[in-house]
Amino acid sequence: MSYETLLSTIDQAADLLKKTNNVLIVSHFDADGLSSAIILSSTVYRLNTPFQLRIIDQLDTDIMRNILSNSADTIILADFGSSVSREFLNEKTDKKVIILDHHEIPSKERPKWVLEINPHEHGFNGGTDISSAGLSYLLAKKINENNSDLVRFALAGALGDQQDQGPRRSFTALNSKIVNEGVESGHISVRVRLLLSGSPTTPVVRAIANTTDPYLIGLSGDEQASYEFLKSIGIEPEISGRLRTLAELSEDELRTLASNLVVHILSHGGTAEQAENLYGHDYIYTKDNIIPSIRELSSFLNACGRLDIEWYPIEAFILGKIDQQNVTDIIGKHRQIIAKKLETLQNNIDSIIKGKWINAFKLEDVGDRMMGVITTIALNSGILDKSTVAIGITKSRSKPGYLKISVRALKELVEQGINVGKAIIKTAKKVGGSGGGHDAAGGAQIPEDSEKEFIEEFDNLIDKQISGFYAD
Repeated sequence: MSYETLLSTIDQAADLLKKTNNVLIVSHFDADGLSSAIILSSTVYRLNTPFQLRIIDQLDTDIMRNILSNSADTIILADFGSSVSREFLNEKTDKKVIILDHHEIPSKERPKWVLEINPHEHGFNGGTDISSAGLSYLLAKKINENNSDLVRFALAGALGDQQDQGPRRSFTALNSKIVNEGVESGHISVRVRLLLSGSPTTPVVRAIANTTDPYLIGLSGDEQASYEFLKSIGIEPEISGRLRTLAELSEDELRTLASNLVVHILSHGGTAEQAENLYGHDYIYTKDNIIPSIRELSSFLNACGRLDIEWYPIEAFILGKIDQQNVTDIIGKHRQIIAKKLETLQNNIDSIIKGKWINAFKLEDVGDRMMGVITTIALNSGILDKSTVAIGITKSRSKPGYLKISVRALKELVEQGINVGKAIIKTAKKVGGSGGGHDAAGGAQIPEDSEKEFIEEFDNLIDKQISGFYAD
């Protein structure tokens, strides 16, 4: 691994951005993409450089060609680009394109007009070591050390991509380095806590109902059920006619709550690992009283992107206008939708398509922006077989006639040698679509009539990866 060579590439990007006249930033809609967009927009804004910002669902060759026709001198692609840029090897442009991507790289070749910053080229794992928001943060800090106040978005992006894979859901590698720098600068504090949704001022009922990681079957998305659960374990949900907050629980009550949530998880088919994940590291941004928990910030950004209101957090954070009630309402609505769709999946468990290594399901009425998080939680919660790769399928809204594919795998399968990103790139291309990802997760858009072929070919590639017969 070479942190020095990574920083050297970031140096080149910083020099380029300092000299450019105008910039187009294009990023993804999820928590990592929106975090990257906020970091990059804030950085360019502070340079007094004119810029445009686009948030899109997925980058493909048609969108890439449209982006290259933009009037901006410099284009930044965040949270995608490494795969699609290879399709433009022989095309010429007077633009300079900076790619900040942590997904798998299909080949070492790239157009000469592309400056690519990808951890895989420097010996790091883009699935766990650093996200695109982390790369954006390193670039922002290289341009101006005062941009260190953007550290919370670097961590929010990594949490959104579930990179907290260390002990007690902590960060490792480059993410850990970013945490340490944030602590040293006074922007971040770290604590281990019961990882329910919200902050100390969140009502306990809402904190339980809004928790989806781990997913609490029968409680997540249902405040009434959460209220009754608290009553059943001897914790009074209300005081003086209002709901009690997490901060108002005594130490004994917190222990009672934690132990009973563990029992609830295990009694509903959850694993010991899921139960252990109730406690873990949280990262607190010391200068924000509205969303101090960076885990909650990540959830909020993810909710905004998937509810098609991605511009709200971008404007709110850049202009400093964030509203507590809006945050609460957005997170609550997002998690209620997730709970409802997961219930639908549970009630139609027989419709799951099973292969040797995959469990695939199709939800027609799910927006394609929601499918990724539903697939993740369905796998993590045990609704889908954890020893398989989960494939969620729905119609693509951004590309008529296509399907949106979301794929997730747990680290146990990754440790056996699978790489979801590489398999998606190859399979999607074979069926006339496009896609990408990293070792544990990825996505694609494929023609509607290629669904069966995609599933079979993807399952076959995963089998070859596990058997050791698969070559890049």
